[in-house]
Amino acid sequence: MNELSIIPLAITVILGPQITVAILLLTKKNPIKNSVSYILGITFGIICLTSVSYLFLSYYHIDAPNNAYQLKIKVAISFLLIYLMIKNFLSRNKLTKKPKWMQSLQNASPKSIFLIGFGLILFMPADIAVAFSVGGFLTAKNQSIVNATPLFITVMILISLPMDIYFILGKKGPKLMKKVNHWINNNGWVINKIVYMMFIYLIWS
Repeated sequence: MNELSIIPLAITVILGPQITVAILLLTKKNPIKNSVSYILGITFGIICLTSVSYLFLSYYHIDAPNNAYQLKIKVAISFLLIYLMIKNFLSRNKLTKKPKWMQSLQNASPKSIFLIGFGLILFMPADIAVAFSVGGFLTAKNQSIVNATPLFITVMILISLPMDIYFILGKKGPKLMKKVNHWINNNGWVINKIVYMMFIYLIWS
């Protein structure tokens, strides 16, 4: 893989609900134990999703589409993402309840939190697109899935950053995470906008 593309791909994977949950867990009980379970769930999720994408594309010998078709797909996806960005911005001041699965994190077991992390990767459109992009790249270059290891490691490092900061700050860690969580609750649209912009960049890069 192109080393320069690994970081933006990994950032796209962890932005959105993924990083929000990583921070939220550090404000709940058993923050470290639950955070480790969540980090493992996210990492295992992107490994499985990318591997399945790679095997699917390899089995059916699906290579990159022709340039004209590829251009149409890029334009269509870009317009959709721009529409979502505008809609997301216009509705930024509307108060919305957290989904039930996020509200249940308070009493969730490490096993449940692992499954939540795993599920977030499997069902997020941006993560699915990243997995198929990586799988398609490896298939076209006749490379093994092992060549995606740097991406998996980078995802794990990035999703671990909130826990690392929590550790480094010591007693100040919980207080900072609560402030960050409060900011995200009121400014989640900013994160969503970054995700959309990052994905548009990846589409055209």
